[in-house]
Parts: sequence; C-alpha cells; structure tokens
Amino acid sequence: MHRQGLEKQVVPQIFRPLAQEPDDMLDVVVRTSVDPKSIAPAVQSRIQSIDPGVARFNVATVEQQMGEQISQRRFQTFLVGLFSVVALVLSATGIYGLMHYLVVQRTNEIGVRMALGARHGNVLMLVLRQGLTLAAVGVVCGTLGALGLTGLLAGLLYGVTPTDPATFVLAPAVLLAVAVAACWIPARRAARIDPLTALRQE
Repeated sequence: MHRQGLEKQVVPQIFRPLAQEPDDMLDVVVRTSVDPKSIAPAVQSRIQSIDPGVARFNVATVEQQMGEQISQRRFQTFLVGLFSVVALVLSATGIYGLMHYLVVQRTNEIGVRMALGARHGNVLMLVLRQGLTLAAVGVVCGTLGALGLTGLLAGLLYGVTPTDPATFVLAPAVLLAVAVAACWIPARRAARIDPLTALRQE
C-alpha cells in the first residue's frame, strides 16, 4: 500500500488489532457499484446506529482522495508538458524557417543543375539528403541532451519513466517531418521553374 504517498516506494507494513492499539480516528472504506454519494447517508446512519457517539464524518471517493494527493504534482506536470509543447512548436518553426531559407538560397544552384541536365527527382533527393543530414545531427544532439537532463524531471513524474520511449520517438519524428517539408516544398518549386529564370534570380 502506498501509505506515504504515491511517488514513494512501498515499504513493509503490519496491521494490529484495534483492541491492541485503540484509535479515535478511523477510516471506513465502502466498495459500491453505484454512485458513492448516493449511499453516503445510509452508511452514515448505519454507523451511528451502531454507536451514536460517533461524530459525523466527511465522505470522499477514492478518486477525490487521489486527486488531493497528486494535485500539486499534476499541476507541475501540466506546466512542464505545456512548456514542452511550446518548445516543440518553436523548434519546428525554427527548423522550417531555416531549412526553407537554405533551400531558397540554392535556387541558382538548382537552376544550374537543371540546365546541365539534372533530373527533377535527383535534385529533390539531393536537397532532401543534405537538409535531413543537418536535421538528423540536430535531433541526435537534442536527444542526447534531453537524455542527460532526465534526472531533473524524475521527481515530477508518476507512472511514467523520464526516458519514456513514446516521447523520445514522437518529438524527433515531428522535427524530422518538419525538416522534410521545409526542404521538399521549396526544392520542388525551384526544380520546376525555368533554369534561365532561376539563374537570373539574385
């Protein structure tokens, strides 16, 4: 049982009879298949019929108790997740802008290649290969940096590891997909224009 908090390890416990160690503060746990609040008055009446001296008590579901325990941690995790999404969007925007700019700057080069007989598909593959090489280097460096900083997030997580595989696959995949789009769109546009027009552009 996680009696010291959900984020802490389970430790051995023993249970002693109430007669051996009386306590004036007890919890009564009721399992039901209906709405817990609907049977709360009946449970309360039944307990007080056994001992009228029992004070009226608060009724809470297990979900509510769990929510109170993890509310602060949940808020912190929400903030971390929100900042992570913002960082991913900013990274994707930056990668798209940089890759798009680099490919547009090569319009003259693409025009020369097309004028010398390069095929449309070959030009696209060249641009994509070079662009994805840069993006892959950045993704690898970023992933290694993220793995190195996972220890800072370990205390904020529950039920998931700091090296969650889904996260470490999804984020690089999104950035690489953005890099492909950023290279493909301007390269395809440049490869379709007339070589003489491309050569005149400065």
